[in-house]
Amino acid sequence: MSFIFGRWLSAAFVVAALLHSVVGNLAIAQSDGVAAARGLLPADIKQRGVLKAAMPLDFEPYNFLDDKNQQVGFDV
Repeated sequence: MSFIFGRWLSAAFVVAALLHSVVGNLAIAQSDGVAAARGLLPADIKQRGVLKAAMPLDFEPYNFLDDKNQQVGFDV
């Protein structure tokens, strides 16, 4: 019984280590992507420092306004 538990624990440790590695690499790739995307912006938007976008907020659960009039959903 303890042998099986030890194998499961070892497997869980390996999975956790792999996930940690992948998440770290994604963070690095994302920061590179953000810098590259900023480089593509027109000069006036870079100067303002704000990029405004519009979307319909009437398609729950993707995007909608909550009772505090805040944009919520999983596609905002």
